[in-house]
Amino acid sequence: MAIAKKYLNLESNKGIVCSIECILEEIKKTYGVYGCGILTNNGEILINKFPSSVSCDIISNLSIIIAIAEKMFLDTNNDIKKIDISGKCATLSIYPVGEFYLVLAVENNFKSTDILERYLPKLSELCLLLSENILYEDLPLEDLINNDKKISAFMFRILRFLNLKKYQNTNIDVLMYQLGNDISSYLKIDSFKKLKEFFESHGVGKLKILKEDGEKIISRVDECVTCSFINKNIGRTLCYFEGGLINGTASNIYKRKCETVETHCYGLGHSYCQFRTKIL
Repeated sequence: MAIAKKYLNLESNKGIVCSIECILEEIKKTYGVYGCGILTNNGEILINKFPSSVSCDIISNLSIIIAIAEKMFLDTNNDIKKIDISGKCATLSIYPVGEFYLVLAVENNFKSTDILERYLPKLSELCLLLSENILYEDLPLEDLINNDKKISAFMFRILRFLNLKKYQNTNIDVLMYQLGNDISSYLKIDSFKKLKEFFESHGVGKLKILKEDGEKIISRVDECVTCSFINKNIGRTLCYFEGGLINGTASNIYKRKCETVETHCYGLGHSYCQFRTKIL
């Protein structure tokens, strides 16, 4: 079991990791599959089920391959669920699962329908759970204290007097997303012009709408209050509160359910935050 210790708390995640390993072992038994693994968006192998016969060159270049794949998955013009990179003798198939990637080394012309239907839903669920339990390096307290961002009294009071019972048994990312969504709904923010004003007046950041076509919205936040002080890639998105605000506003505008995902973040090494909202 090859696991990057800097990412995972092994003691608290053994059950999840074992369940993922069992699924990977089943996938390996599929005719035409040479090996598989779960990788981070940095190309680091979390769980390795590749055989020793897989070229070291392939393993060492996985970070580059994943970087290319991630860009394609996050491309606002694409809605793809799998990327294939073919060579002379084999193909690498890459699937997003939670915040990670499933990489298969398979025969050329391998048909993946069975894997998609049988294994991906459960694997995605487990990987999402695993990503929620990731142990990242703590952000230095002095970075938080010395950050020149100022948050409004309104935002402080929202956080101070939040009714936590409403969000009981909810992890912090989901809590912040739902909180942002609820604030947009409660304040009846029903235009992106109003949301831009809210962002700036309350020190949340500078919001721009890059694309809005009735089916999806691409938005960007500069000087984001949550993460703009972070100067290194910590391997994950962070701005669930901002995403919730955007999502709630989109729902108010279109009178439909929406789903907002952060695609770019200082936490991933970018210099801005970007969100993709689907109108459901």
